[in-house]
Amino acid sequence: MTVVLCGACDSSHRSARQESRTSHVTSPPASPSGTLSFPGFAVARGAGGGFVTPSGNLVCNAGPRISGGGYALSCVVFSASSDARGQATWYMLQTGKTGKTFLLANAATELPRLPYGQTWAHFGFRCSSKAVGLTCRNESAHGFFLSREKQRQF
Repeated sequence: MTVVLCGACDSSHRSARQESRTSHVTSPPASPSGTLSFPGFAVARGAGGGFVTPSGNLVCNAGPRISGGGYALSCVVFSASSDARGQATWYMLQTGKTGKTFLLANAATELPRLPYGQTWAHFGFRCSSKAVGLTCRNESAHGFFLSREKQRQF
């Protein structure tokens, strides 16, 4: 499965194992810990939107899915990522539950900042930025809370 995450990646977040900027990456299989791979989650390149939190630790990208219709949102927590496993990525569709996976990828980081106290709402997703962390929800009220210290799905 191909997941489009970026076209102009920030080299400061590039895995040491990657030799060049990447716009298409292959999702790894589910890990032994039970993290999920993206179910039909491929976002059309250049067709979405997103933001970076003021700390620069969280970045979210959203847009139309390449197949299956609807929209998808993915958020990377750089502090929860590692060179060995990849970028820790939480994701959701417009409805239904959320998931988590690790991608050997470069998430787009050249996006507008979402200031603390502000809400980003597009494609049926709502993400609220606060100094303590980011909360994102879909139309089914499922979502996740992400911060440097902790991450949880609900």
